[in-house]
Amino acid sequence: TVAILDWMKENNEKIDHCLVGEPTSQKSLGDTIKVGRRGSFTATLTALGIQGHVAYPEKAVNPLPALTKLLLKLQENPLDNGSDFFDPSSLAITSIDTDNPSNNVIPEKGEATINIRFNDLHSDISLTNWLRENIVKATDKTGVKIELDFKVSAQPFICKPGDFADIISKSVQAQTKIVPSMSTSGGTSDARFIQEYCPVVEFGLV
Repeated sequence: TVAILDWMKENNEKIDHCLVGEPTSQKSLGDTIKVGRRGSFTATLTALGIQGHVAYPEKAVNPLPALTKLLLKLQENPLDNGSDFFDPSSLAITSIDTDNPSNNVIPEKGEATINIRFNDLHSDISLTNWLRENIVKATDKTGVKIELDFKVSAQPFICKPGDFADIISKSVQAQTKIVPSMSTSGGTSDARFIQEYCPVVEFGLV
C-alpha cells in the first residue's frame, strides 16, 4: 500500500475518497464501519544495573525492581478517558526479559516493551515526554539508569461524520437493514497510510 501511494504521489495521481475492505463488522454484516483508528506507539525500556551474585547483593545493582515499579506506575495511571470520537488510550506491557539463564545471579540489565494505543488527545511527542518524565523520576528514586527507545507505527486519525461516511452508512443500511455504528476501535490498518491522501472509511465482513 505504501509503495502504491508513493508511486501515485510521484505520478501526480489523486484519490478523492477511499473505502478499505477491512473486516469491521462485529456480530452481523453491516453493524460497524470504521471512521478512524487510534495511533500505535511501541517503547522499549532498558534498565541498566551491575551484575553480581545473589549472596552479595551489596556488590550489585539490581535493575529489575526499578523497572517493574516503573511499569506498574505507567499502567496504573490512565492516560485519558477517551475523546469525542475515540475510546480511552491504553497501555499494555507486552514483554519483560532479562536474558538471565542463572537463578543465583543478579542480572546486569532488564528490558521491557510496552505498546500504547493512543487517541487524538496525544501525539508521539507528548507520549515520549510523558515516558521520559516518568523515567527521570524512577532513576532519581532508585539510582538505576533507564534508557528509552521507541517506534511510532501509526498516528490517530478520524474521518469525521459527513458526506462520505454518511454515504457508506446509508448504503450499508439499504442493503443490510442495519444502521451501522461509526467506530474507531481496534488495531491499525492500511487506512493509516491512505488517510494522509484522502478521506477514508473502512467496511467489511465480520
